[in-house]
Order: sequence, then structure tokens, then C-alpha cells
Amino acid sequence: MILTMDFPSDVSLSDWMRGELHKRLSNRYKLTHLSEDSDLNYSQLWRFSNGKPVSEQFLNEVFKYLITS
Repeated sequence: MILTMDFPSDVSLSDWMRGELHKRLSNRYKLTHLSEDSDLNYSQLWRFSNGKPVSEQFLNEVFKYLITS
């Protein structure tokens, strides 16, 4: 499978992933719900969504979740 992604050159992959996660949230669907539905660790998800450093393994898990959902 080949995946091609186009986004502006001033946007990093992490910024794109963070934006995609925020698009899925709403007043009723919170970060805790996303964590439960995606099997991503809540504390790491919170850190990532707030621009804090996370492990490369976690970034891979987030990316995998975003491209499969």
C-alpha cells in the first residue's frame, strides 16, 4: 500500500496529526473518549495534543490510528 499525503511545507507531520486529532473532538466527544476508542494511552495522547514530547512509538501508533480510521 502506498500512501501519499499533501500538506503545506510549513506544517510538520506532528502538527498535521495533532490537527487531525483535534478535528475529531467536540463538546461531547472528548480526548478521553478518543483514547478509549483508539486504544491510545490517555496521558500520552494528552501530552501529544498539548505539544509536549512523546515517544516515537506513540507517534507511530497515532499515525496508524489516523490512517486506518
